[in-house]
Amino acid sequence: IAVTNLSIDQQLALAEAGVDINSIKNVSVKDINSYVATSVNRGKYISTEYIPARDRALPNVSNMVKILLTAQAQKEGFYPASGTKKASKSYRTNNPGNIHNYPGHEFSYPTLEDGIKAQHELLKNIVLNTERNYKLGKQNNNCGGFNYDGTLDKYLKIYTPDACNGSYLNFIIGYYKKENISVNGQMKVSEIFYSK
Repeated sequence: IAVTNLSIDQQLALAEAGVDINSIKNVSVKDINSYVATSVNRGKYISTEYIPARDRALPNVSNMVKILLTAQAQKEGFYPASGTKKASKSYRTNNPGNIHNYPGHEFSYPTLEDGIKAQHELLKNIVLNTERNYKLGKQNNNCGGFNYDGTLDKYLKIYTPDACNGSYLNFIIGYYKKENISVNGQMKVSEIFYSK
């Protein structure tokens, strides 16, 4: 299956599942449909819970920032318990960006709105160059090592090791694409943050 033959929803679902869409030679149509069904099911909680809370928490924030935060919340797995599946860590902790959540440690916020404000605050501090792990020019050892340059690609690679294969970036790009907005990995996070 060629990437060009996939719909945006299919590309987003594969990226959400961590599949590198540039090397999908061994992914069956049945698997793609399964990924899409899972993505659509989980995405409904983004629409019904996250986005209304985001709009209450961040009423004056640009659409570009809202899209980035929303895409990250979905990629981080924001969904409640269903059947035999437990609620995701980001859902249980009101921490849709999984900020300071890592194996063996959970960081909770009192409300979903507080967790969304924390997502925005982290992004703001990164853009202001005050977040210690995101200092411009700082060497980072994730994904084979690089100096942080403020680009979306490097921002995501520090944000999570899951970004090393490109699927996280592809998911974010696809989320913007769904809104008819073009971004790429070399775009500066500050451009997104300060957009109108």
